[in-house]
Amino acid sequence: MRTSFLITAVVPLLFALGCKPDETGTSGTDGTDETDDTNNPAYGDCHPLLAEYLIAQGKDPLDSADNSLCFTLNVNEPCTRRGGREGTRVFRFMDDGRVTADGKFTGTEYWFWFEGDPDNWDQDVVDTLTYEGAASERFTGSQLTCSQCEEIYEVTRTVVENNSGTPYATDVVFALDNLNPNGGFQDDTKRNMFVFYGRYNRQGEINDLDTDYAKGQYTPDSMVPGTLPASYTWFPQGGEGKCY
Repeated sequence: MRTSFLITAVVPLLFALGCKPDETGTSGTDGTDETDDTNNPAYGDCHPLLAEYLIAQGKDPLDSADNSLCFTLNVNEPCTRRGGREGTRVFRFMDDGRVTADGKFTGTEYWFWFEGDPDNWDQDVVDTLTYEGAASERFTGSQLTCSQCEEIYEVTRTVVENNSGTPYATDVVFALDNLNPNGGFQDDTKRNMFVFYGRYNRQGEINDLDTDYAKGQYTPDSMVPGTLPASYTWFPQGGEGKCY
């Protein structure tokens, strides 16, 4: 069973765990109205972790124009792993990925862990991971089943906050497919990007390959496709998440 927590993340995100309010806006057993308590904000039907994520981005989790994320991710049902075992849904976000002109990669990623129990939201947690690395000189797109990927980065993962108790691997590789076959953006408006993931060992062998790790956006500073420096964001593909 995962424990509740209060998590503070460096720019650009600040996460604070609230508890799920009831219909009257109270969350304590003594009937005290705690709607205005920043530790127990009233987010309606939006999960507190997702609500605080939206707030950190300057959005209103109670505004239908801003809160689609609250209703597109399946956070209230457990998932089923291979073999029929019940698992935990995981959704991963990166909002501040950055690659310099000389190919240095940095970023902070957030893993949301949802147990799938709508009556016990305070057991859901977020882990904070940072990445630092550079363009790979040994791995190829074909090794990651992504021959079309334009960028591949070997990065070191550092666990900043581990609330789930997950034993994260340290050495990982990201492959990014951010251009169409003609060398232009995947989409001129959204600049879509597809993220492939793997971890590697000392022998350089890639394991745990994930060919639909995330979907995202690639934004070069010059807005010229295929150029660096650039910024990167990514988010889950679909609303079911990964089952761990």
